[in-house]
Amino acid sequence: MIEVLKDLIKLKGVYGAFISDNKGNIIAYDMPPGYEKDAMEEASHTVLRIVEGLDTVGCNVDHILWEYDEYRFISRKVKDGFISILCSKTISLPLLNLSLNVIVKQINEGLIKVKPQENKKKELPPELAVAVDTSVFNTIEQELTKFIGPVAEVLITRKISELGEERDNFPRGRLEELIDSLSAEIDNEEERELFKKRVSDILSK
Repeated sequence: MIEVLKDLIKLKGVYGAFISDNKGNIIAYDMPPGYEKDAMEEASHTVLRIVEGLDTVGCNVDHILWEYDEYRFISRKVKDGFISILCSKTISLPLLNLSLNVIVKQINEGLIKVKPQENKKKELPPELAVAVDTSVFNTIEQELTKFIGPVAEVLITRKISELGEERDNFPRGRLEELIDSLSAEIDNEEERELFKKRVSDILSK
């Protein structure tokens, strides 16, 4: 898969590219020095939040384009994930799309596979494996919505799935892990800590 990205960044004006799965995990990348994997995952999760948020209001989005300074960041939806490109603002978009369309077609037809990372269910002691009351998720959703909006509901469902669990049988011993994962989606550090404190205070009553 990395060879596909190397071919893509041979285009004049393309600085780097990465492929992420439908959970935001980075599957393959070829980026310039200084671009850490954590930053790529943060970008891929931002793309997911935007796409999921628009989906909740009936907007089906297959690509996103940002412009900042002299750069463009483009994400295209593919089967099981996204392909994202960092390029110059002056790049020829028709030329870029010609190359990108070939890769997207190969991925969508299964010639290149974007395999999501598997998340294994954790084995917990009996006292921690007891399922929480599902009303807990209503509380978490209400608080999270204050910080990230209506996408909170979709995000909670995705995070539960990423942990390999189910909403109707979610173990008490993984609740803190879920809350930490959700808080990471809040950009502002102070708001992130406030969300965790509010949820913790409510659930401890």
